[in-house]
Amino acid sequence: MLAHWPSTTDGFAYHEDRAAARSEQEGSYVVLLNRGHPGLAAALSWLALSLPEADRTRRQHLSARSKEDALSADEAALLENYLHVGRLFDLMRSKARLSLAQAGT
Repeated sequence: MLAHWPSTTDGFAYHEDRAAARSEQEGSYVVLLNRGHPGLAAALSWLALSLPEADRTRRQHLSARSKEDALSADEAALLENYLHVGRLFDLMRSKARLSLAQAGT
């Protein structure tokens, strides 16, 4: 299961100004998107990226509890981690599709 990332990330990703942290994270996604494309084998692997079933179930549970405003601070941080990883996977899959399209496959 995806665990809470302690120490150095606590000061960055979970400070009170989440909008600023999210903006900085999204900026790093743009930098990653503008770098080179993965090779064919990597692109095909990236398309298959997903969280394990146990993590997907946990993320869905946390998301439902978040809508009820019933998360502890630790649970909110864990949900942020899941969402961050999900955005990163989305970006990697997008890069994979671009790479495959440019390769003509």
